Amino acid sequence: MYFPSKKDFWMTVLIWGTMLVCFLPAMFSQDFIAFLIFIPVLFLLVWIWFSTGYFIENSMLLIRSGPLRKKVNIRGIKKIRRTRTLLSSPALSFDRLEITHGRFGDHLVISPVRKQEFIKQLLKENDQIELDAKVKSLLESED
Repeated sequence: MYFPSKKDFWMTVLIWGTMLVCFLPAMFSQDFIAFLIFIPVLFLLVWIWFSTGYFIENSMLLIRSGPLRKKVNIRGIKKIRRTRTLLSSPALSFDRLEITHGRFGDHLVISPVRKQEFIKQLLKENDQIELDAKVKSLLESED
C-alpha cells in the first residue's frame, strides 16, 4: 500500500522556488558550466518532489525520496510519535511522525498524507508498537 508524503505550502514554495531559480539561469545563460550545475539540481528537486512516499508491503516499510531509499522491518518498530521537528528527513511537511525502530532505537521522520490509515496498517503488522498520546488521539479522532 502506498502513502505519498504530505506537502506543506512552505515546502512547495521552497522546492518550486529553488527549481525556478535554477531553471531560469540555466535556460538563459550562455555559460555552459552554470547549465551543468543547475540542471542536475533541478532534476534532483523534481525527483524528490514527485517520488517522496512510503510503501507498506511484505512486513516492510519502504521509504523513498528521490535517490534515497530505506527499508524498515515493521516488526522492529518500537514507537510512533507525532512531531514537528526540523530535522532533515524524507518528509515534505512539518506534520510528521517519528518512528523509533531497530535494536539501537534508530529514528526515522516521515509525513504520510493519510496518517491514520498509515498507522493502522503498521499496527496490523505489529500490534506491539507504542503510540504516544498525540498519535492515540489522532487515531481516536477518525473513529
